[in-house]
Amino acid sequence: MAKVMVAEQYKPIRYLLRTVLTSVGHEVVVEVSNGPDVLSTFHSLLPDIISLDMRLPSMDCFELLKQIKSTNPNTRIIVYSSDIHSADVEMAISCGAHVVFDKPFDIDDYLKHFQ
Repeated sequence: MAKVMVAEQYKPIRYLLRTVLTSVGHEVVVEVSNGPDVLSTFHSLLPDIISLDMRLPSMDCFELLKQIKSTNPNTRIIVYSSDIHSADVEMAISCGAHVVFDKPFDIDDYLKHFQ
């Protein structure tokens, strides 16, 4: 199964995602709550998949996507946020997101992208 980074600013949502991901066999190697921590831990841990809240504090999501993809283009990045506009979805995909979900999302649909 995959090594996963959960990047979410809210602790209860990080806990929920970690619980769901580990229940199906994935290893959550780190949980982070802001953009700079995504980059610093990404470079040291190189997770297979990043579950990324588009609205993390302290850094633009699109810049995060570009930097991650420039370091490791094979990293799968699953982006989500509430109140996403179609322009945000298009921009996230063009910057390297594998898929973009609008919160709240169906957890089964979310998990399909971790296979």
